[in-house]
Amino acid sequence: MEGNLIDILDPNIEKTPETLGAMERLAVLSFACSAPSKKDRPSMKKSVEVLWNIRKDYLAKKHANLNLSTTKTASMHCDSFHNTSDSSGHNISTDFSSRTSDAQGSQRHHSSP
Repeated sequence: MEGNLIDILDPNIEKTPETLGAMERLAVLSFACSAPSKKDRPSMKKSVEVLWNIRKDYLAKKHANLNLSTTKTASMHCDSFHNTSDSSGHNISTDFSSRTSDAQGSQRHHSSP
C-alpha cells in the first residue's frame, strides 16, 4: 500500500491540504523512527523538534486559509448587501439610506424648537 496515506486516515478527519501535508510529514517521521538500526533513527530531541515544526506549520497554514476564507465570505456578504433588491426591483441598501435621511429631515420639520 505504498503512497496511500489517505486510506489509513480516520474518516472523521477533514481532508484539507493542511491536514494531508501534516499527515504526510508525520508518516515520514514515523518511518524514520522505526528504522531497523538505531543509527538510522532520529534522536528523541530531533523527533520532538520535527513534531513541533509540523504543528507550527499546520496551524500557520490553517490560520492563513481561515483568514482568506473569512475575508472572501465577508466580501461576499458586503457585495450581496449592496446588490440586494426587494421584490419590486428597488435597491434596498440605497432605498434605506434615502429613507433614513428623508425621515431625519421630516423629524426636523415637525420638531419644536
